Formats: sequence, C-alpha cells, structure tokens
Amino acid sequence: MKRAVDALTPLLVESARVTGTVPPEVQKALGTNVVECFFPLHLNEYLNPKLYDEFYWPSLRKVLEEVIAMGQTPYVLFEGRHDAHLETLLDLPKGKIIAVFDKTDPRKVRDVLGDHVILSSGPPNSLLIGGTPQKVDDYMKSMLEDCKEGGMMIYPGVDGGISGDAKPENVRAVVDAVKKYGTY
Repeated sequence: MKRAVDALTPLLVESARVTGTVPPEVQKALGTNVVECFFPLHLNEYLNPKLYDEFYWPSLRKVLEEVIAMGQTPYVLFEGRHDAHLETLLDLPKGKIIAVFDKTDPRKVRDVLGDHVILSSGPPNSLLIGGTPQKVDDYMKSMLEDCKEGGMMIYPGVDGGISGDAKPENVRAVVDAVKKYGTY
C-alpha cells in the first residue's frame, strides 16, 4: 500500500503543477493571481488515527506542501467527519489552505485549529430546503459569531453545494445574514 501511495504522490503533484499554471492574460482578466487547487478528500473518516497517520497523511501532506510551494492555494473538501484528524493540519503552513468540512462542526475546527486554516462553512442543505429565513438567520448569526475570526468563507449548502430544492428565500437569508453578521 505504501509503495502504491508513494508512486501516486508525484503524479498528483505534477497534475497540480500542469493544471495550476494560469496564463498572465487570464490572471489579468480575472483580476487575481490566486490559483486554487481543489482536493475532494473521500473516506478519511473511515481511517482511525493510526492508519490515517501511517498511510494517508504523509502523502497528502507532501502533495499539499508542494502545491503551496508552487504558489497555489489548496482548497480542500474534507468530506465526512474529520474530527479525529484535525490536529494534522497544524503541520501545514498557517493560512495557506482553505478548508471545507461538510460534517465536522466549524466550531470544533476553530477550537482545534484557531486561525491556522481559512475555514469555509455554511448552512447545510437540510436547513436551506426545510428551514425558514429566520432559522437560517439564527444559524448564520451563531456560526459567524463563533467562527469568523481568523478568516472565513461562506459556503451555502456545505454538504454538497446549494441544492436545487433550496428555498430561494433561505438562500437570500444566507446573503443577508453574511451582510449583517459577517463584517469584521
């Protein structure tokens, strides 16, 4: 298993290098030189910390560090519960990754990591579909009060993007709540 992971790691780094090169005219048109490199991480919640630390984290850490060294910003979707592995992210350079957690409570992320990562979170689809604008406002107020310090990006429908079944008034409530409670 380790040999297979070691063989794939340089290929992932090379893929990020090739796809992360943004021509100057595109950078100018977009008004930024920030290049995000997206990493959807599946099944990490099924590994206990010992197996995660032995088989998963060393290669992932190497890939993320290489991508950061290239000048890209890893945008990592930690699918599932990542609670048992949060501390490993302290091994990475501070403020150099955007971290989305679809099931790990953003408050726990802040408690463990502080401002070490740029946290990306927001209301789940169940709230956007079945909630009310007031419930969305309450959720957003609480989350922003607890988590926005240290840098935060709002990701409505954190568990898969905004569902087509989301109520428009609830999506609007997210935007309004960010304007009300998201300022520094």
